[in-house]
Amino acid sequence: MVKTVDGDEICDSEAYWYIENEEEDIVCDIAKLNLSVSAGKLTFAPGKSLFDIEKNESSKYFAVEINKNSNEKKANITAELSPVKNFPYNNKTLKYNVFLSKIPVWEMELELNATANEIDLSAFKVKELKIESNASSVEVKIGNLYENVNMSIEPNASSVKIKIPKDMKCVINKDNALSSMKIYGLKKQKDGSYLSEDEIETIGAVYLTVEANVSSVEVRKY
Repeated sequence: MVKTVDGDEICDSEAYWYIENEEEDIVCDIAKLNLSVSAGKLTFAPGKSLFDIEKNESSKYFAVEINKNSNEKKANITAELSPVKNFPYNNKTLKYNVFLSKIPVWEMELELNATANEIDLSAFKVKELKIESNASSVEVKIGNLYENVNMSIEPNASSVKIKIPKDMKCVINKDNALSSMKIYGLKKQKDGSYLSEDEIETIGAVYLTVEANVSSVEVRKY
């Protein structure tokens, strides 16, 4: 069952691709995304609408639930992407290609279950990012378009690689249970923060909290 922005329910699993929402062109200041993804590969890219999902060759194999409400100041989006019943796991890899608007400041919460992810958010103004991953591999790239980024990673039996711009200071708070953490291209400071090994003037900071359980976490500059 798919819900449109107006609250209508559509039974056809593909009908949501053809929903025309005049409010998609609203320019909002802040957008909050709560996204849950299971058994597939998740990617992000800039798009014309606030939030959209590419129709591709694997679309018929996954179900989508989307709820949105928005005004000129803030938009709230909740979405879930998951395989349909009787999905042929041995023969297919689901590709969840998500498009986001570059206009608003984004607050994101991602729940990733048994997924492979290449999350490049360098084109977006990201204020907050929380990722909870279970049995997943995650590569996430943060940009420098927002001055102070609050980032929280909670991997469980997962592999996480985080890329941070060279011109962003990185403050890391870690609490690892039976996990490994590697930090490259960063030099630890007396206050516990990490700066680029190169002498580059910083324009902002990424405040990273890592709570890992039986996982590997890697942080590096780019």
